[in-house]
Amino acid sequence: MRKYYFTLLCLSITFFCDAQPTSSSGRIKLSDASFDVTYVLIDSSTVKDLLPVFRESAQVVSNYFGKPFLHRFSIDLFATRQELDRQWQQDWGDTSIHSECWMVAAGMGDKLQMLSPRVWNGEACEHNASDKKELQQVIAHELVHVYHAQINPNHDFTGLDSLAWFIEGLATYVSGQVDEKRTAQVKKVIASGEAPQQLARFWTGAARYGLAGTLVRYISDTYGREKIVALLPQTDQKIMLQMLGTNEDALINAWKKSLQ
Repeated sequence: MRKYYFTLLCLSITFFCDAQPTSSSGRIKLSDASFDVTYVLIDSSTVKDLLPVFRESAQVVSNYFGKPFLHRFSIDLFATRQELDRQWQQDWGDTSIHSECWMVAAGMGDKLQMLSPRVWNGEACEHNASDKKELQQVIAHELVHVYHAQINPNHDFTGLDSLAWFIEGLATYVSGQVDEKRTAQVKKVIASGEAPQQLARFWTGAARYGLAGTLVRYISDTYGREKIVALLPQTDQKIMLQMLGTNEDALINAWKKSLQ
């Protein structure tokens, strides 16, 4: 699934004691408590600003699930979209990959790959790097994917497009992106009679973040976080619905009623 791709920092000597940067092959590696950050020299100041955001976002994710990340992971910052595309082409063995402007990051089991927010204004769309809340939520969204992929046997979600409603909905919800605006957007979709009738349709269209996110929020509120955690290793929608003691139609109808 290629699109799954979604304590303040002390600027004194403490920073260098907590996270020592090293350099290899033109990229700098900075090691923090539970993750490593790699970047190029031009993004040194950007990384200093981002490090507390990475820490906060990782804490948001582990707090929701009640446990820390299973494994150490890397956060790889790319200075240009061309460099990011080149990395994705290499990772997926497909030279035809060219990311859309709204794609700024991808999370999988061992890494978060991210276009440097320093260049979002010129090389990205639909994202505002100067909005600290949005930036933190984007990072948290992708770190949910990292956490999820560490537990799921499919560590990069390849071939799990049919479960995008859960994979992306979970990341949207846990990261805090299911806000009043997105909830209102979903309510309008439901009122118009255009709500999706199949789970596979939740991660489609302009309202996809709100649709998938509110559905996972409903599951979390109704069945509890423990059930969400139990769903993380699953790759079969039928089994997931059995675990919830429901079926596709009943789940969608209950979700709609909760928003009416």
